[in-house]
Amino acid sequence: MAFSFGGFAAGAAGAVTERIRINEDRTQKRLEESRRDARALRLRKGAERDAEKKATEEAIGSLTFMGYAPETAAHIASQGKTAVSLAGDAGTRAMQRGLDINTIYSLPEVNSNSAVNETIDGAEPKASTVFGGFNREEYQRLYQEPDEISNSFGARLAVLSQKQLATNDPNKIAGYERQKVTLLKDLNAMKEAESIKGEDEKGPTFTLGTIQSNVNSAVKQQLVNFDLGMDMEGNMRGKIEGKEAQVEVARLRAADYLNQTFTSLEDPVMTDAVSALQAQAATNLTSYKNAIVSQVEAGQTVERYKTVANEEELNSKINTFNIGDVISLPNVGTFVYTQIVNPVTGKPFY
Repeated sequence: MAFSFGGFAAGAAGAVTERIRINEDRTQKRLEESRRDARALRLRKGAERDAEKKATEEAIGSLTFMGYAPETAAHIASQGKTAVSLAGDAGTRAMQRGLDINTIYSLPEVNSNSAVNETIDGAEPKASTVFGGFNREEYQRLYQEPDEISNSFGARLAVLSQKQLATNDPNKIAGYERQKVTLLKDLNAMKEAESIKGEDEKGPTFTLGTIQSNVNSAVKQQLVNFDLGMDMEGNMRGKIEGKEAQVEVARLRAADYLNQTFTSLEDPVMTDAVSALQAQAATNLTSYKNAIVSQVEAGQTVERYKTVANEEELNSKINTFNIGDVISLPNVGTFVYTQIVNPVTGKPFY
């Protein structure tokens, strides 16, 4: 049989055409698969964006419900799930303790999660009693709770006072005091604004949990002048023997500081705490004086016991006395020199 070149060529051309068709089919199939994959990816990403948007909206809604301002809630939500979780925990605890979480976030120097948490924890009492002996039941019976915003300021003031109690570094103590001054300026402005709006009273700021640290911190800062200290629970630190009168003078000085610093707030808890501080000092100074007098009457020589003939001599020697000297004025009485003016007599004796 003769070879047909035409037939061969035709067959070869058909085979090439078939391969081209097969390749085109494969290419088309791959294109379609790529389109399906791209479409599926777009749908998946779209679903993820929708889910993320929904989660963000829910997070903002939840944080707003807890008291965060919408812009603050949105900022927290933009930082991710961990930030939302931490903020949610803080918001819940703030609500439980009668605090305003948004106020806490806006306070000076509160710029971290730890600062927020320590402020929330600052509202809790560190012991079972408040200064002056008020327990929880008495406090609840005698005093009105502050509103959430005032309570938040009070909590932050308590934290700064706790920091002052925890350190003996004068620079740190002064730094915390500057922060307290800034807070009090803002708090006073807010209270004044409330008064302008027609409120009869400025309303309380301090609670059973926040008053202790402020009072103890003030006392500690005065004790330092006599080489004494105070711990976080309000216990004296250092050798008190021989400095009993100085301890009470420190209390009186602390009372003066608290009066000058917090009087404008018109806070009933602080007012009563200051009164209790002054009463405690006066009572202890009387006991100290009586102990000195008893020693003298028993025939002992007590260097701190001094006698003046009359009030004229008393006034002329007033700058020569030392804190803790017991001065006897015939036909008048016996007094302890304190340097702190007694509001009853107008003189630096108790």
